[in-house]
Amino acid sequence: MVLIAAVIYLVAGMLMATVGPGRKGIADAVGKIRGSPIAPLIVGGPPPPWKLILFRVLLTGGFILFWPFLIWGVLREDKPAVPADPDEWFPGDERMRWEWMGGVGTLSCLECDFAQEVTSFTHGGRSSNTGVQCQACGQFTSIFYTRPVLNVSYSYDHNKTLSELVPEDWPVRIGKVLGSIDFFETRLKEPARAGEKSEWLAEIDEARRELSAVPDEQMQALELKHQAEKAADDALYDCECGGRRVNDKPLFCPSCRSLKLNYKVRYMT
Repeated sequence: MVLIAAVIYLVAGMLMATVGPGRKGIADAVGKIRGSPIAPLIVGGPPPPWKLILFRVLLTGGFILFWPFLIWGVLREDKPAVPADPDEWFPGDERMRWEWMGGVGTLSCLECDFAQEVTSFTHGGRSSNTGVQCQACGQFTSIFYTRPVLNVSYSYDHNKTLSELVPEDWPVRIGKVLGSIDFFETRLKEPARAGEKSEWLAEIDEARRELSAVPDEQMQALELKHQAEKAADDALYDCECGGRRVNDKPLFCPSCRSLKLNYKVRYMT
């Protein structure tokens, strides 16, 4: 009878340590050791794989033996204050985002052995590389942009409206205004804070009033060119797997889909 009870006790501990709530706590502890910024100071570099495996085995064994005393603490820690909107940032949010990174570095998962060098954001004088991730397969890649040389006069100023520019500078200004309209129309489809959408609508109205001074024939030609450029840029976000690449969502591990990632920058430009 005692043997049966002991077997049931150990089986319950194994289940909770391997597939139950204990698995996450053990993975978090191993991840903290792997991603700790003080690890290189202690052991001269990242902990070797065999030490991480040994540490995981010891934690798992200890949890299996003492799970009745540890399970309540694990359950309490397993209830983060996640917002209703999964893309909304909240205090204490540990989810990795492109805008918090920068440069080129190594992205690693804290819950599995995935690691990859990624480009978050780099730029030169007239070009940039922006990191993106496919929401279907999880592939990380970057999109290269080259800013064209503007065919403008010496008097051109980005802050001037059409009425303040000479006609030869109108195409560049019109392209900028059309891009502004696209930007705010896209934002209108997303969640917004109180009062923001009315501000975006006002920006769109102001942009359209400025474009009303452009002759219809010239406007139609420039709009067609703008739409073609927009379609070409949009195609860069199509992944080979059929999914969609984005750079405005929290990053996840392509291997285990975990949101717990660590980023170590190598260089920035």
